[in-house]
Amino acid sequence: MVSDDKQYEHVSQQVRHHNDRILGSFDLFIRLFSAVVGGAIWLSLQAGAARRGSYYALLSDLLVGLITVMSILMVLENLRAWHGYRWAQTRLGEKDESGNYRIPPPKKLRASLIEIGMVACMLCSALLFLLFNRV
Repeated sequence: MVSDDKQYEHVSQQVRHHNDRILGSFDLFIRLFSAVVGGAIWLSLQAGAARRGSYYALLSDLLVGLITVMSILMVLENLRAWHGYRWAQTRLGEKDESGNYRIPPPKKLRASLIEIGMVACMLCSALLFLLFNRV
């Protein structure tokens, strides 16, 4: 049987791991989105781009859409897992004499503000790209 200390250590590592994965997902979005935007700008400046531009614009729109959806899914799934491990951490800490958890449970909205901001930035970036890509 695994001791409570080992369980708590494992759960704490998982909390950190999922937090790092959330940040990594956002970093991946920024890198891929920047590459697509840079490529779209470069292609629009090339000679003869008007003829082929509609195909590349459609392709870049699809890529940005896929990158955005996958990045948002990665952030949300890691956030869901993070909440689960934080609740496990709270339960492992047990309650004190007054019946309160020794380790406070995560608050849904307050603990997710950064991730909500990340998702909002991803959506705004993608929508602005889709709006201005064909201009």
